[in-house]
Amino acid sequence: MARWNISVSSDIDTMVRTFLADRGEGESADLSRFVEEATRARIFELTASQAKEAMSGLDEAETNALIGEALDWARSSEEPAANKR
Repeated sequence: MARWNISVSSDIDTMVRTFLADRGEGESADLSRFVEEATRARIFELTASQAKEAMSGLDEAETNALIGEALDWARSSEEPAANKR
């Protein structure tokens, strides 16, 4: 596990800590989990936006072909559940 030292504005600090406390999640582990989940969501959002932009010039048939190709690759790359560790 990595440790980050980050700085945020006082407003954001108060907002996040109040939000977590209202949900009964006031521990430092809860703050770490919140930051990790927010980071994952933001990376996903940016990656999806980038993919949409990159594919914006494709027509529907080309898009469907790429999606089909990706699905075929993902399905062929899957290991049987018993072999996963």
